[in-house]
Amino acid sequence: MAKRRYQNQKSDRKIIVIASDLHAGHRLGLMNPEKITAPQNEALSRICEKVFELPQQPDEFTRQDVMEKTGLNEKQVAYRLEKKVKKGILTRREGLNHAGYHSILYKYVEEKES
Repeated sequence: MAKRRYQNQKSDRKIIVIASDLHAGHRLGLMNPEKITAPQNEALSRICEKVFELPQQPDEFTRQDVMEKTGLNEKQVAYRLEKKVKKGILTRREGLNHAGYHSILYKYVEEKES
């Protein structure tokens, strides 16, 4: 029981120190909420982009889709699609297919009309 009391007292001290540091920061004007929220929002949006994966869009396709349409094997399809990605005809990204599995999604590059 003595150990538990000591641990609780130790954690209470840490909380008190943190709270007093926050109070001192506000008193000195070091913690401006507007300055804090902008970097936090930026960091949060970056994390959301990396964590949340968009599902397959209607204009995207997978290697499996091409294999089913053409009857080619996986290596042939992968080689041909990667060749088109290198030429700039297709783009690729990792995402969730219609079944919810992680896969590589390909999309034709849209040409901009000038």
